[in-house]
Amino acid sequence: MGLYIRCKETSVVKSIVFVSPPLTLRERYGVDRQSGGETTPLGLAFLAGVTRHAGYETHIVDSEILGLTPEGACDAIMSYKPDVVGFTAVTISVHNAATVARLITNINKKVITLLGGHHISAVPRETMKLFPEFDIGVLGEGEVTIVEPLDALKSGGSLKDVKGLILRDGDDFLLTGKRDRLKELDSLPLPAWDLLPKISEHYCPPVHTVKKLPAATLVTSRGCPGKCVFCARTVYENKGTYFSANRVMEMVNDFYYNYGIREIQFRDDNFTVFRKRLLELCKKLKEANLDLAWSSTGRVDTVTPEVLKAMKEAGCWQIWFGIESGSQRILDLVKKGTTIKGIKDAIKWTREA
Repeated sequence: MGLYIRCKETSVVKSIVFVSPPLTLRERYGVDRQSGGETTPLGLAFLAGVTRHAGYETHIVDSEILGLTPEGACDAIMSYKPDVVGFTAVTISVHNAATVARLITNINKKVITLLGGHHISAVPRETMKLFPEFDIGVLGEGEVTIVEPLDALKSGGSLKDVKGLILRDGDDFLLTGKRDRLKELDSLPLPAWDLLPKISEHYCPPVHTVKKLPAATLVTSRGCPGKCVFCARTVYENKGTYFSANRVMEMVNDFYYNYGIREIQFRDDNFTVFRKRLLELCKKLKEANLDLAWSSTGRVDTVTPEVLKAMKEAGCWQIWFGIESGSQRILDLVKKGTTIKGIKDAIKWTREA
């Protein structure tokens, strides 16, 4: 089914290590001093929660936050004696991920390497062709796909039957078919925050965006109905899904009581778009009366004075609006779907709140 399966045939698949590849401050920001913050790798924490729930021994190596070199990352990964190593990578980090994968297979050719994330989801064939270090590509939402290839490798089943993958097939590649989006995010286990370096000590959003410490980030929905031309919609298209207010409160309480977090930044593509859920969450946050500050993203055309009042009363102190431009011509050109008047109204209402 692919040369890598014959080369890497393994009788037992019991463990997986998820990896955030090494990335220096200069590679990320173009400077050598801290300026942009270090946020929790939400995707890896969700993935790890899923595989652990499925019975696989699971670990996370956040090479970036630990300041590891590729060689150091390889040593940390191999200390767990993994059968499978799953990398997440964006465009700026995919080369480093490939370097670590190459070091791993030089040590043990039986280790199977997976690559997921927005980069390979956007350009799967080009990525697999450019980086032979990866055996399998996982496309789209990894949580809904990850267990099936592990089960197939464990049982000797065919990976061709697992949707959402790109596989090596001789000198060519095989796309196994698009997997449907996950409709019920509440079906996912809680993120495996405990597998990360201590959150309150190692992670923090940019300090100029924080009111209280320790602070952390959380994503509670996926997708946005907007059709701005500058936004990539490879994975989520224009279909929004979200965790319920009850599940968001469960994650907030987990952060608050188990990890000492006192501020949360909701980094959703568009946190304010799901209005019913937002108002329900604000009510629950207000009733919980936690010593918690929070901020969020939002579009100017999704807020009203009533919504902003509810957010303020629930502890929100800051909103990131995607204003983009003060020119209506530019807003129309990029298909933002907003108006100058709407922008001014939203800012006025926010300041009043």
